[in-house]
Amino acid sequence: MSKRICPIHGLWDKTEQQPRCPKCKTIRDKTYDKKERNQESNKFYHSVEWKKVRDIVLNRNPFCVECGKPADTVDHKVAIKKGGAKLDLENLQSMCKSCHNIKENEEGNRWKK
Repeated sequence: MSKRICPIHGLWDKTEQQPRCPKCKTIRDKTYDKKERNQESNKFYHSVEWKKVRDIVLNRNPFCVECGKPADTVDHKVAIKKGGAKLDLENLQSMCKSCHNIKENEEGNRWKK
């Protein structure tokens, strides 16, 4: 694992997969939420209910169902916009960001305007 200093904030980047420091990641995520993500889904993914269920899923299975790496994302097996239940544990699975992005791109499930 390489350690780098963020040229903007001067913070160490201690993660293997994330090319940005935590502050840069937070800024990027907020920008995405504001400009790219559908506002209705944005509200859902920031809700207390979703955060609780997300934690349950990641604690139940902390590894990606596709590749076995540590999971950091919870995926809806059947997308919400395709009729999948938002908070049903049976419709949720743990995934790493990389595998989740592949799945979302293949299925065309991005929540854009």
